[in-house]
Order: sequence, then structure tokens, then C-alpha cells
Amino acid sequence: MVKSATYVLVVLLCFSCTRDTPNRVYWDHFLFENGKYTGFNIPNYELPNDYNPKLIKIYLSENQRNVSIFGNISLTDSSLIFRTLAPLSYGMSYKVTYHDILVNELKFDRDLEPSTELLGIYPSADTLPENLLKFYFHFSQPMSQTHSLEKLLVLSDEDTIQPFLDLPSELWNLDRTVLTLWLDPGRIKRELVPNRESGNPLIKGKSYRLIVPPSWNDAQGLPLIEGYEKAFYVDERDDELPVPQNWKLIIPKVNSMDPLLIDFHEPLDYSLLQESFVIINSDSTKMEGEFELMTNEKLLKFSPLNNWKTGEYNILIKTKLEDLSGNNLNRPFDRDMTKVEVTNELPFVSLGFEIGD
Repeated sequence: MVKSATYVLVVLLCFSCTRDTPNRVYWDHFLFENGKYTGFNIPNYELPNDYNPKLIKIYLSENQRNVSIFGNISLTDSSLIFRTLAPLSYGMSYKVTYHDILVNELKFDRDLEPSTELLGIYPSADTLPENLLKFYFHFSQPMSQTHSLEKLLVLSDEDTIQPFLDLPSELWNLDRTVLTLWLDPGRIKRELVPNRESGNPLIKGKSYRLIVPPSWNDAQGLPLIEGYEKAFYVDERDDELPVPQNWKLIIPKVNSMDPLLIDFHEPLDYSLLQESFVIINSDSTKMEGEFELMTNEKLLKFSPLNNWKTGEYNILIKTKLEDLSGNNLNRPFDRDMTKVEVTNELPFVSLGFEIGD
């Protein structure tokens, strides 16, 4: 062991070369886990394709003797991850060498001002069905890996409730900006034991407040810019399937770049709406353009990149598209599982329209 006036460093660099676990958060080369910065993300492109991990050394730039920091290495498909035994310190610089040649120098010096905000909680409507299935939390930047249910507060008439399903692994998108929280399906589906014993998570006729405190840390370990609160009222159950044939289409004019509007007459699932639609022309060519959700997820706007031409068009819709209660285009969410149903479920349904001269 080598000691200096400021640091205690270990000469030995311990490597444990295994595949890395998923759902880690990287931010500017630094690894944030369990509320602390614990290592580095080193992209493989900075190392030879046939590199030997035993020839990698990581040490403090300020240490003239190039004494390696004690830690371990794990591999992903695109990165080499180095984790230290002690958390990193702000203001320090770290050098990464391979075969005594400098590969990278990382300065751990961060702006400590909060910069992440909660952009919205979806569904965005303020009246929701009693059998609501999911909430989505959309953040402006990647968030830390934490137990989110410990951060949230749900109030009903000033009483605290816990309506969410507590999963062992949280449901984040790949860049950890969107979190999905399920309300307990066992309590939503009637005739199941959790429903009979505990009742529905949300009760018709009641008002609720969903409160997100600013102390929820982002991937930098910093709090949110400010907290967020969503107030909503609970109405009737919704056990009806969405029916595309009942939707209203507002057709654009020929030779224009006017948007196509699809009015669902009800809010649909925020996340699934963004991946369930494709528009093709009479030549079966996909129309390029941008989809935008509007009016509390009741309306979908498609803005084309090119002018609309005369002809027939089809809107292809994935049948996994759901309403707020989990009813998709093929079947209801709350159905009798004891009955054998003979179904011919297709992955897509088509909704046609025509643009004339």
C-alpha cells in the first residue's frame, strides 16, 4: 500500500472480466449506481479490438507514480466498465492507459446545479377510468436507478395509498427517461383474490393527487429542478375495446402538406400510440412524416414530409394498441380466463382513406 498526504491508493488492480448486467446508467463516461458515482464507462472504440484487460491501468492524474486504483472490470457489447471500490471524488482527473499508452483522461468535475425536470405524467387527462392500468413518467434527462415507489406519494382525501405494482426490476426505456408504473393488475381484474380482498387500486368518484418530490435524483445524482403534482378524478370503468372504424379522420387536401388527424374519441395509451401507426400509399410505400399526440392523447396528428397525392391510403395499426384500461384492439384486459376463446388475432388492422382531386 502506498500512502500520500491526500490519498490512500492500492497498487494492485483487480480484474473480474464478466459480462456486465443491464440497465446501468452512464453519463459522460461516469457510472452512477445506488446514489453514488462508482466508476467509468470506456467505449471499446478507444481500445484495440483484441485488447487484453490485464494491460489496462487506471490511476489519478495527480499521482506521479501512476499507482493503479483498486477496482474491477466488466464488459458489455460496446463498452468496458471499470468500477472502483470507493466512490469517485469531484474535481479529480483520472487517466486510462493501455500498455502504458494514454487512452483517455476523464475529469470528474460536474456542474452541481439541477438540470432535469419531469416533463409530464401520462395519461395527461384529469379524469381517468377506475380500472386505469398504467402511468408513464417522462423526464427531460436520464434518471438514476432507484426504488421509485419510495419517491412517489399518492393521496386520496389526504390519506396516503399505494396503488402500484411493486416489481423487482423497474420498467424504464433504454435511456432511462421514461418510467412505466403499473397499477396492481390483480386488484383491477374482478374476481381475482387481490381484487376481492383489497378492492380496486382507484375508486370511482374519488379525487387523487400524485406527487413527485424534487429529491428524485437524475443520472448525475442531482435532484429535479422542481417537484411535480398531478391531480385527477376517477370515473367509470372502461371495459370496451377501441374500435378503429369508429374513429374520425380529418383528411388533408391533395397537393398539400396539411396534417392527417385521427380522433379516437377517448384517450389511448401514451407509449403505445407512439409506435403503433404506419401510413402507406396506394403503392404500399410508407409515408414519411412525424406523428404528434394531442388533446390528452385523444388525437393523433401526422405531418407528412411531402405533399399528399391523389389516391388511396391505408393506416396500419398494431393491434397491441391499448386504451387506458389495457383493452387492446383484439380483446379486453379484464376477461374471463376460465372460458376458452377461439380467436384469430392479427398483428395489424387497416383503416383506409382516400384523397381526391
